[in-house]
Amino acid sequence: NYNSHACGGLVCLFPDGTIDPSFAIGPGAAYGSSPYLSYTALARQADGRLLVSGSFDSFNGQPRSELVRLLPDGTVDSGFVPVISMSGTVSAVLPMSDGSVIVGKLNGPYNERIMRLAPDGSRDTTFLGSTSNNVASLALQPDGKILVGFDTLVWSGHLPIMRLLPNGSPDTSFSPVWTNGDMSTSTAYTFVVQPDGRILLGGYLNEQHSGSGGTMVFVHAAIRLEADGS
Repeated sequence: NYNSHACGGLVCLFPDGTIDPSFAIGPGAAYGSSPYLSYTALARQADGRLLVSGSFDSFNGQPRSELVRLLPDGTVDSGFVPVISMSGTVSAVLPMSDGSVIVGKLNGPYNERIMRLAPDGSRDTTFLGSTSNNVASLALQPDGKILVGFDTLVWSGHLPIMRLLPNGSPDTSFSPVWTNGDMSTSTAYTFVVQPDGRILLGGYLNEQHSGSGGTMVFVHAAIRLEADGS
């Protein structure tokens, strides 16, 4: 509940912090017969509908695997039934202007860790995105390119990010190389794209330097990149 108001783990608030009674989701998410009110990502579409992710297999009694779309009043949108397995966890959602949704996952099959769903939730097989890394965050640039932040990284010498072209293929002009220590245990939690094209990267950016005296670690909360990733 929120302020003694039963809410299924999710409420809509007015600017002064009071509850908007027009938004009500009922019992909310469940896994099997048990409530599962721990949500991993929220994103509002331009039309006011709300994308909600988490490790659930139903929402308000309706079957939904890890992702649900709610109407502005909190009811489940019956026109969006995402085709996602229950392996891994949806960790990031990015609504697109055409009604499609980019989805990132932690763990699960490699071909699901980044994918695009059509406006009805079906898998868009024309999207070429693929990764063996765990996806922690997503952001859209004004030019339609997609920034992807990772939870740890299997590539050495890189920041835990990549950029995709609108069709999901890697943007080879973007090179987030990091030569000042090992960043492989870092996580990129969030991005902000500045008006000049530079990118603010926030997260747990764990720069390790190994030497004869042991390992020295510097933790950065934020780094700013040029538009090409440098």
